[in-house]
Amino acid sequence: MHNYRAYFNIGISIGIIVITLVLLMVSIFSRYEKRKRDTFLFLALSFFIITYIFNIIFYSYRYLEDEINANAVTLFLTLYFIFQDLSILFISFYTIFCICKSKKALKIFSYLILGISLIFILLIIINIPTKTFFYVSTKLVRTSRYFILELLPFIVSIIGILMLIINKEISKRNRILYLLSVLVVLIAVPFNNIFQDYSILPLALTVFLLFSYLFEYLDRGIRISKQIEELSNQQTRIMISQIQPHFIYNCLSSISELCVENPKSAQEAIDNFSAYLRGNFSNIDQDRLIPFS
Repeated sequence: MHNYRAYFNIGISIGIIVITLVLLMVSIFSRYEKRKRDTFLFLALSFFIITYIFNIIFYSYRYLEDEINANAVTLFLTLYFIFQDLSILFISFYTIFCICKSKKALKIFSYLILGISLIFILLIIINIPTKTFFYVSTKLVRTSRYFILELLPFIVSIIGILMLIINKEISKRNRILYLLSVLVVLIAVPFNNIFQDYSILPLALTVFLLFSYLFEYLDRGIRISKQIEELSNQQTRIMISQIQPHFIYNCLSSISELCVENPKSAQEAIDNFSAYLRGNFSNIDQDRLIPFS
């Protein structure tokens, strides 16, 4: 039974590392502009990988070795929690920069999550001498306060919901995506405390990471589409501004020749040209297309 749990958790950790590596490579090669949020995404993905490498080592020591080294298991579990909290911190920063458009709200939520994350990291470090949350003798012993160490993603999820409530500019699609990812984490936290020997919370955090990246990917696609449309409109306006004077000069030059060769046709051409200008110059600066017929 212990081996089954070990293989299950190690398999989950390897799967998370593979998914995170793919996201990391995609985020590196798909960057089209340098932004602070991309740095936070890179750090979050990097800490995710380190976290679950320690998770693999921890479960290997805990279940697959005949005799466990108490100090080694304590160290690996402590590092696991620290790196997990750091990954949550940076993915939270990444999400804040994606959601918050107001600089004031961005600053408030960033400092709030930073402060809460540092408190949880401090609690993990304090646990080493005090054994407040867990300790290792011949086996891992979780105290009644152990669940506190896994409350950070729950608290961050609640803060994320507050950000959605405050920011009204987020599209309905992105709002639903983020709420779904938050819901997964909120459900996973209590289940992770009930089934403590299974990696439920890491799976939920991976889902949250995937949804956060999808959130940004869709938002980035909308921004690129708007930039392409604006660039196309600018090119059209430049082209029209260049065509207008040449078109008029050419028409007037042709009418001038007709005045000498065929005055009657010249008069008819002047009337037609005048009607054309009257009908088209009022519409030529508009963004919509003008049909030929």
